[in-house]
Amino acid sequence: MSWSELDYNWAVKRHVVHDSVVEIAKRDVEAKHRCIPVGIQPVEDLHIDPGGMIFMDSVIKEVTLPDGSMVSVRPELILSALMVWTHHRVLDEALPNGEKVIKVYCGSFHVAVMPESIYNKIGAWLAVSKAEGHVARMELVEALSDVPNLLILPPPVEGEA
Repeated sequence: MSWSELDYNWAVKRHVVHDSVVEIAKRDVEAKHRCIPVGIQPVEDLHIDPGGMIFMDSVIKEVTLPDGSMVSVRPELILSALMVWTHHRVLDEALPNGEKVIKVYCGSFHVAVMPESIYNKIGAWLAVSKAEGHVARMELVEALSDVPNLLILPPPVEGEA
């Protein structure tokens, strides 16, 4: 299994959808926004990018989930990714086996849609990566300490986005 990008030509946010729920995601967007995708492209992984960072120069952290799908995030974005991971909704339609389908609002640029089991695995991976996120953020602050007039905000507080 992998991921697909549903292109709505900016009528709605870009949707990166686990292949097992593409049809459910399409029906959800059509019902809520009266849009159908103008294209569907396979993508290598779900790259979680909540936005808000201008300077990034780290190696992308990746994980292969048990179903073979890939997920990635930059270490300095792990803390923000954890915060956006809580901004989700359960879709009205479930998988044939009864498993819920989750839509995650991943910042300004995209939405991710996946089965609940995948959502939980990604959330657990982000949670165990939290310390690495703090370290990466501090390394970024140190690397940028000589940049004049640069505003570096503190990391997000749990429960806030």
